[in-house]
Amino acid sequence: MKAKEFANKFGVSVEEMCGITELSRQGLNDIVSGKSPKPSKAKRIALYNLRDYAAIRRKQEIDKANEDYENRMKMAEIFYVN
Repeated sequence: MKAKEFANKFGVSVEEMCGITELSRQGLNDIVSGKSPKPSKAKRIALYNLRDYAAIRRKQEIDKANEDYENRMKMAEIFYVN
């Protein structure tokens, strides 16, 4: 896998992914391409950061979906006639 594909799965650019993981472009490329199989402190930090990022994004997406649902339900009320 390439770094761009990996970043796209998270909905961010490679530059943003480097910021999230605290890795350089080369470090990110090495990890996602499998050229850096050994455990390291940098990989552990990147993993924790990615998990935190994924959890935050999940909550934001759930909140947005709930908000959209509520707005749709309010809009549907125009069909209610007394």
